[in-house]
Amino acid sequence: MNVIVLAMDGSETPKLVGLTAALLEHFPDAMLHAVYVSRPVRLAHSSHENEQGYVHELGRIARTHYFPQHKDRIELHHRIGEPWEEICQFARGVSADLVVVGSHRIGVVEYLWPGSVSSAIVRHCDKPVLVVKEDSR
Repeated sequence: MNVIVLAMDGSETPKLVGLTAALLEHFPDAMLHAVYVSRPVRLAHSSHENEQGYVHELGRIARTHYFPQHKDRIELHHRIGEPWEEICQFARGVSADLVVVGSHRIGVVEYLWPGSVSSAIVRHCDKPVLVVKEDSR
């Protein structure tokens, strides 16, 4: 495995981060492409500079807190559009071996929920997708 794509939305959980770190440990030559997607509607309500600052901060957190031992193997990418479409397109463009996404919903509810980015990625991405589900409480 050489290319891992991690879909980031700013709500990364310890389980998602831990599993991604384990993948990087297991595949020492793999490059991690962390992708954050802004919806055009969100950009209309905030300035481009604010959004760029947020993306820069996500990258800093990924390198210093989430994956400090792998910081030289992480690239952060910012795309604008529908998140599931942009992530699938990005994964195809970098010839990803795996796409990792988090999910906060459980089971059938997530699959049927029309706004679920993770379920749309699973349905539409032509690359293998690993969905990391959070434990229900």
